[in-house]
Amino acid sequence: MTGDKPRQRPSSRGGRPRKAPITLAGAGIDIRFQERPNPHYNPAHAGASGNPRRISVAVNVNESPVARLHAEGAIDAVQAFAAYRFRAAWEALSKGTPSPGDVKERVDGAGAPDVFTERRMEAGRMLRDLPDLIGERPYKAVRYICGEGRSMEQARRLLQCRRHRERELMIEGLDRLVDIWGLKPANDE
Repeated sequence: MTGDKPRQRPSSRGGRPRKAPITLAGAGIDIRFQERPNPHYNPAHAGASGNPRRISVAVNVNESPVARLHAEGAIDAVQAFAAYRFRAAWEALSKGTPSPGDVKERVDGAGAPDVFTERRMEAGRMLRDLPDLIGERPYKAVRYICGEGRSMEQARRLLQCRRHRERELMIEGLDRLVDIWGLKPANDE
């Protein structure tokens, strides 16, 4: 038996050796299923088997602190919507801003592209007065976490506050955004 290859241990079912299961947890992905309103629901076909009012969707709760807080029930769907709306406006406002290294002389005779699009101007109008309306510290918490996508730990250091206070400030800011923007919870009758 000295020249034989060592045998691999078979699985308890026999056959090939077991392999460790592939998980996505190491990649920072935490998928959870949540019930959400069906975007394709048609009231004209209410009660039809292919027309459910609510559907189950897969959500990566590690996508952002907002997704995590919503999955944990710390914020409701309307607050999460306000956070995503703020993020969309923040990204529209900051996207495409040329830095000094980006400004180059045009050689084809065309003018410089217009960086002030209608979407950017609307986002600027939407965000312009928010620091005064929701308060400086709640605005900063919303800006750092929802707009810039920073972690709660990073926001806590920037706000120089105690543990979980950044979360309270962000929720306070989201509540004020819901009021300012007139967001109402959907009626799921």
